[in-house]
Amino acid sequence: MTAARLDQTRPEASISGRTVELATLVGAVAERHRLVVVEGEAGVGKTRLLRELLRDPAIAAHTVLEAHCLPVRTTHPYGAIVEMLAGAVDELRAVGPTLAPITGALAPLLPELRGLLPEHQAPLSPSVARHQVLRAVAAVLEALDRPLLVLDNLQWADEETLDLVRFLAVSPRSAVTVVTLYRGDEINTNDLLEAYRGRGHAMTQLELAPLTVPGVAEFLREYHGCADFAAELHRRSAGLPLVVEELVRELGDHPTSARLDEIGVPARVRDAVVERLTHLGRSATAVCRAVAVFGQPATEADIAALSGLSDRGMTAALEGALRARMLHETARGHYDLRHPLAARAVYEAIPGPRRREMHLRAIKRLSGSARPGLALLAHHYRHADELDRWVECVLAAAQEAADTGVPAAGMRILENALDDAELPVSAKEAVALRLSREMLQGIATPATIDRLRTVVRDWPLPRDVGAEIRMNLGLVLVNQVGQVVAGQREIERALTDLPRRRTVRARGMATLALPQVGFVPVATNLRWLAQAEQACAGTTDSEAIAALRANRITVRMQIADPGAWQVIDTLPAAPVAPSLRRQLGRTHLNMADAAVWNGHFGPARHHLDAAAELVDDRSAPYLSSLAAGTELRLLAATGPWDGLAEKADRLVAAVGQMGYLAADALLVLGWLRTWRSRSSDALRTLQSATEAAPGHVPIVVTAHAGRAAILSARGQVTGARAEAEAGLELVRQKDNWVWAAELAPVATEVFLQTGRAPEAAALLAEFRRGIQGRDAPLAAAAELVCAALLAQHRGGHTEAMALFAEAAERYRALPHRRAAARATELSGLCAAEAGDPAAAVRDLTAAEADYAALTATTDALRCRKALRRHDPRRPTRGRRGYGNALSPREKAIAKFAASGLTNREIAELLTLSRRTVECHVANIMRKLDVSSRTSLGGLLD
Repeated sequence: MTAARLDQTRPEASISGRTVELATLVGAVAERHRLVVVEGEAGVGKTRLLRELLRDPAIAAHTVLEAHCLPVRTTHPYGAIVEMLAGAVDELRAVGPTLAPITGALAPLLPELRGLLPEHQAPLSPSVARHQVLRAVAAVLEALDRPLLVLDNLQWADEETLDLVRFLAVSPRSAVTVVTLYRGDEINTNDLLEAYRGRGHAMTQLELAPLTVPGVAEFLREYHGCADFAAELHRRSAGLPLVVEELVRELGDHPTSARLDEIGVPARVRDAVVERLTHLGRSATAVCRAVAVFGQPATEADIAALSGLSDRGMTAALEGALRARMLHETARGHYDLRHPLAARAVYEAIPGPRRREMHLRAIKRLSGSARPGLALLAHHYRHADELDRWVECVLAAAQEAADTGVPAAGMRILENALDDAELPVSAKEAVALRLSREMLQGIATPATIDRLRTVVRDWPLPRDVGAEIRMNLGLVLVNQVGQVVAGQREIERALTDLPRRRTVRARGMATLALPQVGFVPVATNLRWLAQAEQACAGTTDSEAIAALRANRITVRMQIADPGAWQVIDTLPAAPVAPSLRRQLGRTHLNMADAAVWNGHFGPARHHLDAAAELVDDRSAPYLSSLAAGTELRLLAATGPWDGLAEKADRLVAAVGQMGYLAADALLVLGWLRTWRSRSSDALRTLQSATEAAPGHVPIVVTAHAGRAAILSARGQVTGARAEAEAGLELVRQKDNWVWAAELAPVATEVFLQTGRAPEAAALLAEFRRGIQGRDAPLAAAAELVCAALLAQHRGGHTEAMALFAEAAERYRALPHRRAAARATELSGLCAAEAGDPAAAVRDLTAAEADYAALTATTDALRCRKALRRHDPRRPTRGRRGYGNALSPREKAIAKFAASGLTNREIAELLTLSRRTVECHVANIMRKLDVSSRTSLGGLLD
């Protein structure tokens, strides 16, 4: 039974991340340890652990009495114990007749229990009275059935209560288990612990540490079923369960990492921090305030400069703040508050005039250093109300961020300034213009774009400044967001307002010249390129020249101009200037992107590697995301596919709101799901790729091809034809047939399926004309497939077989492994129709092996079924035992399982039942002594 219950009105999460500690406590109580001590800092979850302990079924046999020590200024003798006994009337009434006479000594403390307690004569002296009370409480506890005394927040206990705990340690008759919870930074319990140890009593001492990242992840999963931002939540909370819970509660029903920035300091967290400050003393509080104002980990000298404490006083105060765990040492000689919310709570508790004075001290301190951090200096100028100097520092900090290759940091500084209501009107123009320039190198979020749209729409700006901001906004809409039509409209509007800004005009025209984005014909793109060349003629701006060169080569590569390679060979070595390195890196990246679409996979890898040497995630996150997408498409063609889906998923997650940068990854995921028997998922994913980049012509065309192929395989020919025709309409609109390499064979097959052979023949002729004279080996191989399909339809199976075989060789030379396997499969089917079973079995067997090596389950299963039709006498062998070694079948299944295939996919690939595969996987894991499928990869040859 339980004498008193904790307040259950507040909804709580479970004991996430504390299962080991809870089991330790339950075991200690079950084994009748005399003392169980739980120590930990404020907010670490001691009381929560206590509540879970008392809920455990193993505690039900105990009579639980709880005492809660309170942080009151004036304590009363035995205050918590008196409240505990006053709440245990029912338990005391049950044992009243058996209470020893000494228990009457409690009557003066508990008048409401006077009728239940024996008569007792007043003691002769205060010391005797005190001893009698100790004996009386012990006697009451001994009268109860398996008593369990719980003392929470022992650091606030009065001395008499502590004496009681000591008395229970030395009393030979005491059978009470005492659970105490306290903050080790606010109380010294060494003498208490020694009293128990000295009597030889069994005791358990447990120190609660903050949650680890996995512990926070467990908490998130229990609250919301996901743990996507556990690491960020851990960073902001230092793993303290109180802070974790309050943050998650503030996030509501749809928590995301981005929403954490919108949350202030939760009330319970603020109250807990302020309460701890009140116990620190003036000097230690001054140290914490100095660190909060400084805004980053501070040295002792920094803290002394802001707090105004003397060396001796500052050292003692710093030690006190560390002992109280308000501060922690982040690196040798640097100190910070426990977590960001604690820093905000301490900062907000400082009176305004005092804060301003401390910011001025911080400015003086930073200005005296050799290289003051401009962003931090800007922060202090702002909060010291030195607004002109603040603006100067903001612009200088943004330039410093750009020069050091971290444009995202500069963008954050500028955006914060633009959002500040105190930004002087005279400075808004300069800050907005700088932000529009910096976002070209970083990744512009929707919020950034909305800010600049407001600027060009609502702010009274000089004509040329407004036009340049509009130009940069248009470039981002085209290149990063995928709003091609809107972006091109902004660029064209900006061009009319920039008659004398030649290099800025040239940059906009060069963007309009890129064939890959937008729906105007290639001829229009080429006219824009000529105008850009003219606008840039005679300029000495090296960055503008590099940018124009990048777009010039990109245009030629995107239309598969054979002469582009000669221009590429003249590219310079890596320059020193960061801006020129970015432009050269962009050139190589654009080359790689176009080379993959055209089928030059070897050069594509070379240019990706060259780009990686010139740009990185910090200096050009936008370019790095594009490089990652291009590499995914390259690996989908050339292999290997191991981990490819995971890489694509990571890119989709990394780009977040900027879905345009996820289009390549979504396209690859759509292909993989098609090839692995997940056609419904594939249809949705390919549609997502189109929606992510609706103005990116090759992606949209290729997505139409993928959807048409899926619907055709399902027999949904009407839908397949609609997809194929939509893709062909785009290709004709652009007049760039090299992007039809995936679509043309699918469209030809669909037309033939629907009885439209003349249209299929006309498509082949149009495709041939479109790629004639173009350096596009992928399209050239696709043209052979289209011709073979038409020959097969006419009944020319031998001719078709030869064309398919030639296409397979061309695909293999690229190498495009899946396309080569498909052409080989079609060659085998034509051989069977031509009456050449040996060639049919040869080609189908080769295609099945190639598909299986790629883990293309749908394709491999189709070949296996065809082989059963055309080679019914396939030999079989008797089985033999392999002991603890893997059989050939088990080795094959282990390889597929390690690659991430499900049991169902493996079953379809190998034409087995799912139950058979499950048995094989269980045997494999037993033989290799592993507990998870992810562990198989490292154990296989």
